[in-house]
Amino acid sequence: MDQLTRLYQVRRTCWQMLHDRGYLVASDQLEATKEEFRQLYGDQPARSELTILCPHHEDPTRRIFVFFPEESKVGVKTIKQLTDRMREEQVSRAIMVVAQSLTPFARAVVSELSGRQAIEIFTEAELLVNITHHVLVPEHRVLSDDEKRTLLARYRVRESQLPRVQLADPVARYYGLQRGQVVRIVRPSETAGRREGVARARPRHMKARGQSGDARQRHMHSFCDSVGNETAAHLLCARVYHHHQQLISDRTRPARLLPLPRARAASREPTSRHSPPSSLETPVARTNETTRATTARPC
Repeated sequence: MDQLTRLYQVRRTCWQMLHDRGYLVASDQLEATKEEFRQLYGDQPARSELTILCPHHEDPTRRIFVFFPEESKVGVKTIKQLTDRMREEQVSRAIMVVAQSLTPFARAVVSELSGRQAIEIFTEAELLVNITHHVLVPEHRVLSDDEKRTLLARYRVRESQLPRVQLADPVARYYGLQRGQVVRIVRPSETAGRREGVARARPRHMKARGQSGDARQRHMHSFCDSVGNETAAHLLCARVYHHHQQLISDRTRPARLLPLPRARAASREPTSRHSPPSSLETPVARTNETTRATTARPC
């Protein structure tokens, strides 16, 4: 794939992602063709000219940047330049589309900036295709705060009782979910025709402790529903099944018995220093007897 086609598809997916997140995107940007992209940026488009600044439709002051760094492997210097521009434009959220990856130091800087400025990292390979348009990915819609309170009051549940979806999930990253947000998932059903569910976003490092078997099963199904990929769902089920089988084998495995030391006879002849040790004696017993025989020998 040539560079022009690659950047055109990546930038088109970025416009679609911003539109699905609720930002103001013109229809000309969503329906732009490859030829129009060539006329605007040429056959060899510069990545610095592809930068996007888009406001939110609910609050125009909530704006987001989309950067396309020139480097294939972004370092700390580039991160500092982008954060300075965000500070000048008074923008607190940005998306960075890199060709390959970030250096370890740059990744550490991005994690430290998460409290003041949120920078999401995507690679070009992840944005070549819009994953939400795939037939195996169900429909996702992020609920507002009012819809979330209505949902909890209707079903009389707490927020911690909702199924969870990880923030590292591909669809969760596409919609930019934050911790505590609830997403509505609608997928086709063979019996009912349509199946709806909800899931609450949570970080990857958080693990639910003390859950029962039913709670773990509900958590597993909600994660599979959120992924929307049958292959990933089968892999997750196989992993959980292997984990349970390992627990069963550990519980049913017989305990390892250690051999008991043999008791020494009360009357035993002292062993010579040059005589071979007996197979029934322990190393400590042989050492004590050899020492006692040596000290009892007359000078």
